[in-house]
Amino acid sequence: MNAVNCCLCFGLFAVCSNTAMADDFDANVDLNLAASVFQLPDTNEWQPFSTISTKLNAWLYPSENTEVSIRYGLSANGAESESFLQQMTLSSDSRADYLIGDNSSVLWQNSRQTLSLSHQLEQLLATFWFEDVSLNVGRQAISLGTSKVFSPADVIAPSSFDFSFSGYRMGVDAVRLTWYVGPTSELDAGLIKGQDSAVFARFKTNAHAFDVDVTAIQLDESLGLLSIGLIGGMGTIGLWQESALYSEEGDWSVRSSLGADTTVFADLYVMAEYHFNGLGKPSGEYYQRFESQFYRQGSIQPAGRHYLSMIATKPINALLTGQVNWVTSIEDLSGVALLGGNLSVSDNATAALNASIPYSKSNDANTFEYGAFPLGINASLNWVF
Repeated sequence: MNAVNCCLCFGLFAVCSNTAMADDFDANVDLNLAASVFQLPDTNEWQPFSTISTKLNAWLYPSENTEVSIRYGLSANGAESESFLQQMTLSSDSRADYLIGDNSSVLWQNSRQTLSLSHQLEQLLATFWFEDVSLNVGRQAISLGTSKVFSPADVIAPSSFDFSFSGYRMGVDAVRLTWYVGPTSELDAGLIKGQDSAVFARFKTNAHAFDVDVTAIQLDESLGLLSIGLIGGMGTIGLWQESALYSEEGDWSVRSSLGADTTVFADLYVMAEYHFNGLGKPSGEYYQRFESQFYRQGSIQPAGRHYLSMIATKPINALLTGQVNWVTSIEDLSGVALLGGNLSVSDNATAALNASIPYSKSNDANTFEYGAFPLGINASLNWVF
């Protein structure tokens, strides 16, 4: 399967390149160089980790109503020890698998298993546009919900709350149909299939100055949820609310988020969001949360029940932007602050320096949710060409 994927991806790029003269074609390479150090909470030692990742992106337009998009990722990673490299690069077996076949793999490792080269076909998507309908077939990113940090409806391969070395969202294998009912309304439905499966339907509209989002999702056969999200505002303050009712073999739970954002002092963007997680457990029982299959099939992230998150972003000058992300568990008062700055080096290159700073009374992750989070510092350079 690994060799097949490599040949398929490079073959597709070659075909696209050869057809560029006949059809509209676009491509770029997104290169990211990153070096990090992490200090685990149970040791004073620092663990270095470095990565060179490349995203090969291509878009082919065979006709005015057809688009084929491809994204293929290559990543070279290095660490001081085998165990830390595995911890940083191996995906969790506890999450649902919405990919057909084994499409993510290690291509090479050195004898000490401290260096590795991995790859993944992240997107292979055909999009067809008709008069009032669009159809997406293939590997694609699917984002549901309206909240900015913890979204009750975003249970299909959601992104993590951390400093990310890439702005890309993981793709899943799916067929998705969108019907544009009117100028401000659309009906969206999809089938997702891999080792696990899911179906969803969503209706979006605008009513009385509020964007309304109603979503129903079925994960495999025994898990379902129904969510409603509202996005609006009062003056210069943006407001959103999203709530979901979860069903698991006759048991019912609720997750809900309520947030607001605005810009103050001309250019300081601030956001705050409260999240209630009815699937979570009280402090001292966090490990028991995996008794719910939603934590695997739905990739639910928070272990507890009450959270407060904040984000602040401010441009320092024309080239430099600073940002602070912060999330805390209200129950055990542990949390993590993400401090970062982005410097525009050129029109297509950005340098970043980020720090992930956890705080907790103990490193007992069963009692303090963020107690086992490492202290991390990351420097990166991103170049798109």
